[in-house]
Amino acid sequence: MRLLKAMKIEVMRPGSSEVIRGEVVESEAERLLIRGNLQPERNIKLMREVYGERVEGAIKVYTKTKLRSSSDSGEADRILYDDNEYEVSEIRKYDTMIPHYKAIAIRMKDDHRD
Repeated sequence: MRLLKAMKIEVMRPGSSEVIRGEVVESEAERLLIRGNLQPERNIKLMREVYGERVEGAIKVYTKTKLRSSSDSGEADRILYDDNEYEVSEIRKYDTMIPHYKAIAIRMKDDHRD
């Protein structure tokens, strides 16, 4: 698939936890570089109503790579873009002529950064 104006996108994928010999072992976060297209999410008013809090910004991400939201795996992927961190909140899969994923990511407030 060829995405128009595709760019490299940096994604932080939280580590997972496993129980090994009765102890919880956390794996480290993983940094991924994916290709995709980023666009601003213009419908911020709707986003505010859906998430019930002040949303300061959001982006749409179109990519062939499946991203993770909190409803998928417990901890969502985070996208690093333009000196901001965005948490993936919603993912849709499209199986049309050009199969791809569309993700909505909400800009994190500074106090959520690692």
